[in-house]
Amino acid sequence: MKRLIGFWKIHFLGCEFFLATSVSIISFMYLWKWDGVLKILSFIGNNRGLYASSAVSLFGALLGFSITATSIILGFSASERLAVLKESKHYPQIWRTLISTVKAFLFVTIVSIWLLVCEYSIPFVLSLQYSVFLLGILLSAFRLFRTIWILEMIIKIVTKK
Repeated sequence: MKRLIGFWKIHFLGCEFFLATSVSIISFMYLWKWDGVLKILSFIGNNRGLYASSAVSLFGALLGFSITATSIILGFSASERLAVLKESKHYPQIWRTLISTVKAFLFVTIVSIWLLVCEYSIPFVLSLQYSVFLLGILLSAFRLFRTIWILEMIIKIVTKK
């Protein structure tokens, strides 16, 4: 178990992507093969456009947050207090994580727009849409938590006296 946790800590971006993709594939099979999409449609009713427009707004705002967080960290990267961080072997990983967060929110925002614009009634297409949307949500959630953690750690470094 310790090896698995150690592997996850080193390769967290890939592991989180694999986990989100696996859950998304399983959800696709449930939605398509076992009529899960009909249960979702009966729950949502005629409000698909309302939920999709809310998702576009939410994930668009979170995309802006992730871009802002990346910009703040970029602005503070010239600080003398971050010199230790710049020399660290983890510095490139921080930037990979931040860029990955922006990409994840961009992806889920585009998928939300796809859900808003293209209202299909074909079960296969709906299952695909909802599964890809779930992939975007999961990936964005993982990346959001990582970005907030990075931002918190950098704020602690910069404000340390």
